[in-house]
Amino acid sequence: MPLTIMVDIDGILNTLDTTVLKVYNEDSGDNLRPEDVTEYHIEKFVKTEYRENFKNYFLDKRVWQRIEVVEYACEVLEKLWNEGYNLIFVTKTECENMVKKRNWLNRNFPFMGANNIRKRLYSAPKKQLIRADIAIDDGLFNLVGDRTYYSICFDKPYNQTDELIPCFTRVYDWLGAYTAVHEITDLLKENDNDDVSP
Repeated sequence: MPLTIMVDIDGILNTLDTTVLKVYNEDSGDNLRPEDVTEYHIEKFVKTEYRENFKNYFLDKRVWQRIEVVEYACEVLEKLWNEGYNLIFVTKTECENMVKKRNWLNRNFPFMGANNIRKRLYSAPKKQLIRADIAIDDGLFNLVGDRTYYSICFDKPYNQTDELIPCFTRVYDWLGAYTAVHEITDLLKENDNDDVSP
C-alpha cells in the first residue's frame, strides 16, 4: 500500500505568507519582512490599526492574483506522484478559500488532474485528526503531539524550537523534503515489523 503524504498548501506549495506581507506593506506603508514574523500569527506583528481585519488579506483578490509556486514544489510533487505516493492536500483555511485553493492547485499541478485534486483537498482545523504516514507543513503545531505521521517541517522564522520532537525532520526547501520523504520511506521499510510510528 502506498504511503500517504499530507501536504500543507500555504507557505509550502505557494507564497501566500510572503505575498500577504507585500500587499499589507503596500496598503499600510509598513516594511514588515518575513524574518520579522517570529510567531505563526502575522497579525501580532502588523500595525495596530490593521490587526482586527488582517485576516481579510487572506481573502484579498490582489493576494491570490500574485501568489506563486514555491521553488521546486511542482517538480518534487510530480516526482513523488509518479513514484506512487498518495498525495493529499490539507489546509487550515477560511471556507471561502477552498475553491480558490482548488483552482490554484489545478492550474499549478496539472499532472495530478483536476478530478484527483478535488478528491484530495481537505480543510482541517486540527491536522492530527488526518490519517497519513508523512506530513509536510510549516505550522509547528501541526507537526507535534498525538499524530500518526512523521513530520517534515519547512523551516520558517515562526517555527523555531529547541524542543526535541520525535519523528521530526526540518528542511529548507523542496529538494530537502524529497530527500526526507525517501529517508522516512526507507526507515519504514526497514522496520516493517517493528513499531516505529510517531
